[in-house]
Amino acid sequence: MAAVLARQGLRATSRGGHIGVQDAIEAQMGPNVRHVVRSFRTLRRRRNESEYPSVGDLPVTADEAREGLADAGSIVDTMSKFLPRVGPFR
Repeated sequence: MAAVLARQGLRATSRGGHIGVQDAIEAQMGPNVRHVVRSFRTLRRRRNESEYPSVGDLPVTADEAREGLADAGSIVDTMSKFLPRVGPFR
């Protein structure tokens, strides 16, 4: 998703970071991409929980990791199809 923004000459700031990326992609691609943004949001939150655990957070399971890998592949596929359609932001 960041690659699509980079192709347009855009990048997320340190404030907002990944949330900015998901918001920008959703704004550009519309409601048809919600499944991708939802997967990205879930992966982003879970990564954050696993890197900065709180008391009571459960570890990532093998099934969850496999599902996350499939979701990541779907995001890459969708963005790969969208990437050729974008150019510099004007």
